Amino acid sequence: FRSFGISFLLPTVGCDRMGRIDRVAYSEFEDIGDAGWDPVRAMIFEPYPVDSIVSGRRFDVVVCLRYSAHATLPETTLLAEESALSESFFTSPDSTSVKFRLLDADGQPTGRGGLVTREVTDTLRRDFALPPGYTVTLTMPGETAAGQGLLNAGVLLIRTE
Repeated sequence: FRSFGISFLLPTVGCDRMGRIDRVAYSEFEDIGDAGWDPVRAMIFEPYPVDSIVSGRRFDVVVCLRYSAHATLPETTLLAEESALSESFFTSPDSTSVKFRLLDADGQPTGRGGLVTREVTDTLRRDFALPPGYTVTLTMPGETAAGQGLLNAGVLLIRTE
């Protein structure tokens, strides 16, 4: 009697690479579309852990960009704007440019992923307690065509405890 097994390779996310997949408290993404990211489009994320048991904890706030491994754009920049109900909460500027390198010096895709889809991440805030009404808005400055090959963008909350 011979037994045959089938194995599946599941794509991993950048958080898994960091050994943090089990600490993801929130993850949301929005698709960009084949035409690229329209510069007047804003993606608004209101990250809050689904599980009320983790409220009051501290998190890393991570921006993730997924793109086609066949993209020819070497790098791109997103503008991440943070806001909260209390304007006095943020003592540093509330807008941050987040630069993502998509291709290395040899033109090979960077980040984590497979032959079709790749992802790159950057931490917006570390060990951060979410203020009431915390919101992250992502935009892409520049031309619509600059975003071609980008698949989706998102925000993750990763528990630091």
